[in-house]
Amino acid sequence: MLFGRSGSGGFLLLEALLSITIGIVVICGALGIFAQCVRLFSSILERIEEKEQALSALYAVFHLARYGDNAVVSGGGRRFTVRLRNSTLSVYALRNSLLLAHKGTANPIAEGCTGVAFSLLQHSLTVRISFGDEVYTLQVLPGYFKR
Repeated sequence: MLFGRSGSGGFLLLEALLSITIGIVVICGALGIFAQCVRLFSSILERIEEKEQALSALYAVFHLARYGDNAVVSGGGRRFTVRLRNSTLSVYALRNSLLLAHKGTANPIAEGCTGVAFSLLQHSLTVRISFGDEVYTLQVLPGYFKR
């Protein structure tokens, strides 16, 4: 009695196997969609964190340039030094971190920084900070910049 109804009103073996197979296909499809959503969310979150790190770094450099005095770019454009009140502060990249050095101690401004380039021309500071494949550029114009 493989294809007909059983006399007791239960399911046949073929019906049960077919139901289980359809159920497994539906569950696997749902899990596949869920896994794709998790991967997509993870990559979007990573990009957002990278942009937040870049924005934080650019914000810190902008305020140092705006409120500091005696700005100097050294190290072939890899280090930016400024005096803020009575302290000398330096910004530079080292081992995937953008660091702010003050009194012999370097603290990270941003993690994941793959490169930095500073240039100081005619009271205008240009900063290029790389995070992965993205390059962010900040230009502090003479009206906002004290030399």
